[in-house]
Parts: sequence; C-alpha cells; structure tokens
Amino acid sequence: MEAQAAQKYWRLLFDEQFRRDTELDGINSLLNYGYAIIRALIARAIVGSGLHPALGLFHSNQYNGLCLADDLMEPFRPWVDYKVYLMASDNPELIVNKETKISLLTLLAEPVLWEQQTLPLMVACHYLLANLKRAYEDSAVILNYPQRIRETLKSPLPEGEGVIRNPAATMSFGGLNSMWVIVLFDLPTDTPEARKQYTVFRKHLLTDGFTMMQYSVYMRHSSSEENAQVHAKRVKLRLPPDGEVRIIKITDKQFGRIEVFYGKKRRKIEEPPEQLSLF
Repeated sequence: MEAQAAQKYWRLLFDEQFRRDTELDGINSLLNYGYAIIRALIARAIVGSGLHPALGLFHSNQYNGLCLADDLMEPFRPWVDYKVYLMASDNPELIVNKETKISLLTLLAEPVLWEQQTLPLMVACHYLLANLKRAYEDSAVILNYPQRIRETLKSPLPEGEGVIRNPAATMSFGGLNSMWVIVLFDLPTDTPEARKQYTVFRKHLLTDGFTMMQYSVYMRHSSSEENAQVHAKRVKLRLPPDGEVRIIKITDKQFGRIEVFYGKKRRKIEEPPEQLSLF
C-alpha cells in the first residue's frame, strides 16, 4: 500500500516519468541532500535535549545510530519535497552544487509557527524535542510539530498578507542567535583530593567542547540560546564540592566587543565558527 501510494505521489509531484531512486542524480540527489539536512537537524536537537538518537520509537536497527531521528523527521519530508519541487519548476536540470545546497539549507531558517510563536525551524525543533522528553515522563504532554507559514517564494497570496519574501535574508550560517558560554572558576588545590577535583572538573569542560580562554576561564561557542542552556546545565551537573564557579552566557555580538590585550598590545578576539553547525 505504501509503495503504491509513493508511486502516485512522486508522479503527481514531478511528472509521469519520475522514479524515486536514491542512486540516481538530478531531483533524486537533491531529495537525498534535503533529507540529510533534516535528519542532521533532528539528530542535533535530540542530542541537545539529552536523549539518545539511537533509541527510536518505531525504527529499530542495531546498525543505525539515528533511529529516533528517522522517526521524528518523517513529518518534515514533504517540506523537502516541496522545496525541491519549486527548484525543479525553475530549473528541470537540477544538480547538487553550491547554489542548490544553499537553497535547501534555507529550510533550517524558515519561519515556522510553534505554540503561537514564529521561530526559525532550527530553534523550533529544540522546543519540539524538549516536549518529547517531557512526554516520556508525562503522558498528558501533547507533541505538537512546527507548522509551516504559507510558502514564501511562490505564494498565491497578495504582497504583504503574511508572506515573508526572503527568509534566507535573516539566516546566519554561523549560527542562529549564536551564544558563547564562559565558565570562570576558582578552585582549591591545597590537598590531593582538591587537586583531583580540579582536574576532573577541567576534564569535563574539555570533553564538552570548552577551550581555555585564559587560566581558569573556559569558553564554548553555541549555535543557539537553547544549545547554550544545554552546555551550561552540563557544567552545573559537574560542579566540584568546593570552590567558586561562575557561568556567563553572552551573545556572539557581545563576545565580539571583548577587548583582549597581551601586555600593552591589543590582540584580536577569537573568531566564532564560520560553518553551519548541525551538531
């Protein structure tokens, strides 16, 4: 039944000659790339929520480390399909290149409706996974998926009626609402046990992706405020029994205003990651 429905679906969406095959180029390769983006987006949100991506709800395969991501991404597949449909309408001879990749990546920043809020899809998925985590413990929690705002590029609506004409204009490939988590600590080292606790705490910071900013000051770039909260929570869970620890969360813009001096010479501040961070 599912296979028959898929045959009709793909022919209606593209044309009678189209055949869905993951090994073929053109439209098929764009669909593969779009699904990979959504799968990585969901996997990232799963890990950020503290759940394990290999423990699925319906998918179960000991060789698949992203079973839960495969479960949760299903409702987003038509989003990719329609995006590729629009691209194919403008250019039937589609290939995977820089231009088409960027076009598909704008899905991550597409404005969506979630719980009466308008959010980028990447951010809304973090809230979606937070709700799923609560639903495991409370059966009364309803899992609501983000809803699409009416199509932005080829909308039949007149100009100005709830249509955002260029969602990509608000997208930063360095991260959406990028944040920095800075941990400052002053821990005792006067006994062997205290030195051990110091070493363990510092090792946990390094394992979680923090780097040393200067002595007893460590920093970590996060792609969103929600992601920053996740890493700050991990620090709190690993607090040593003694000493003082401070956690500061600042925006990427505020981080860029830090002035660094080495002696009397001013030094350039660290650069945030340039690439789109999915994990």
